[in-house]
Amino acid sequence: MDNSYSYFSFVYDKLMDNIPYDSWGEYIKELLNENGIANGIVAELGCGTGQITERLYKAGFDMIGIDNSPEMLDVARERFAELQSMEDADIECVNEDDTDADKDTGLEGSVNRAGADKDAGLEGAVNKEDADKDTGLEDTVNKEGADKDTGLEGAVNRAGAKEDTGLNNADDSDSGKSSSILYLCQDMREFELYGTVRAVISICDCVNYLIEKSDLLKTFKLVNNYLDPEGTFIFDFHTEHYYKETVGEKTIAETRDDVSFIWENEYNSEKKINNLYLTLFIKLEDEEDPEDVADVKEINASDYKDEPCALYERHDELHCQRAYSLEEIKELISEAGLVFVKAYDGTSKNEVTEKSDRITVIAREKGKSWDDMEKYMALYE
Repeated sequence: MDNSYSYFSFVYDKLMDNIPYDSWGEYIKELLNENGIANGIVAELGCGTGQITERLYKAGFDMIGIDNSPEMLDVARERFAELQSMEDADIECVNEDDTDADKDTGLEGSVNRAGADKDAGLEGAVNKEDADKDTGLEDTVNKEGADKDTGLEGAVNRAGAKEDTGLNNADDSDSGKSSSILYLCQDMREFELYGTVRAVISICDCVNYLIEKSDLLKTFKLVNNYLDPEGTFIFDFHTEHYYKETVGEKTIAETRDDVSFIWENEYNSEKKINNLYLTLFIKLEDEEDPEDVADVKEINASDYKDEPCALYERHDELHCQRAYSLEEIKELISEAGLVFVKAYDGTSKNEVTEKSDRITVIAREKGKSWDDMEKYMALYE
């Protein structure tokens, strides 16, 4: 049985085409705006194929997409490359119509130019190959005299970052710079960034994949570590009501021309673990003659009436998730040093109920200040 999101990644967008990504992206954007974040760098944990990442990028945010599935990130990068090509075409059309169009529209700062990462200030967000995973990043970043060997010096905004990059806590609406996306293959339990970010988001029940409370706590501590002072953390999670009542022990199956799947749920109430057994049948690109297939697969070629025979390859994956209660989440948020702000039912502004399937949570960074960060950076000047 394959690991989660190995082969699933190649057909994920096709099978998840019923998800309202546009409205979901608008919802996250609205929550960010309500918390004073209309631009700057936003990191997304568990970004998958980049559906929400791209939508926030289009809204003007500089995005860092983090996922531990290389296959999902391959799809995300391909999607972004196609998006950039479309933007290039739009820019070329504008330039042909008006030689001064760049000045009028601000498109001269488009993200597809050579060296865009450098211009956006995102080049420092890559994961260093030799970085020590056991850096103790859960410690607070603003302690004066912090040990340089802990790796904590990389979790603060450089003095003058606002002036140098135009990305952190600065209003870039008139800067002429466009947003960008940087994708990183990292485990959310051990993710590393070079500097702090204005917000961290994690949607589509990614945190439920952390089935150990200690792993979720570690992730929350890292989020607090990498957020700007009073930065915002927005994430959602599935509740026990969802696993136990909504999906329960159900089996879901769907057949399409190029892919079919069988989705079997098995929930353990005692351990609060949901095992999702996913069987995929993915159509191979090449069609074969029925006579050739009959020799190997022992089928009756006449049943196909001389039509090309499509072959499907089977893949099995196991997805394990843990159900959390809002009370457990609040406790972990507090223990991580974050401040709980608000919880909503699903993607609404309604109060959480005992029948909520998905809960969206807003938390805030605690423990750093801009003055503390400037003092800290002065130690390394």
